[in-house]
Amino acid sequence: MRISRINVVTLALTVLFILSSIVDAHARKVNWEAFSVNLVKAIKSGHPGLQQSAMQRIIRYADSLNTKDAVYPLVQIFRFNDNDKVRRLAMVALAKINSDHAISYLYKYMKFEENVMIRHQCVCIINDYCKSKSPKKEHEIAELAAKL
Repeated sequence: MRISRINVVTLALTVLFILSSIVDAHARKVNWEAFSVNLVKAIKSGHPGLQQSAMQRIIRYADSLNTKDAVYPLVQIFRFNDNDKVRRLAMVALAKINSDHAISYLYKYMKFEENVMIRHQCVCIINDYCKSKSPKKEHEIAELAAKL
């Protein structure tokens, strides 16, 4: 009985190791440039389901992507969509793209945002961005957050 448990555990660990090496090998073969281009096309498509799926992928794989061309369509989704959850998804995708233009838009727009939760998330996103880029502006964000 004891030997079979050890064999099962060993077999499970072996399978886990093999699967993790397969996933790692697959990740190295991804054509990130083509993936980025297709995500930008999906964001520009106008199909809500496709856009939301693309935003999720941008958030998940942002470190490997070049999706700066999606900033303007994401801003449009963030600004004009009626669903607050979709707007939040677009806002986080803009933050993950980490573009000066996207963060600048969020900074300018947050004064006019009526949804308190989205406004506070904007403040947090901008604060994190400013800390990473220029810690000197941190006090300006704190003053703006206090006004909200």
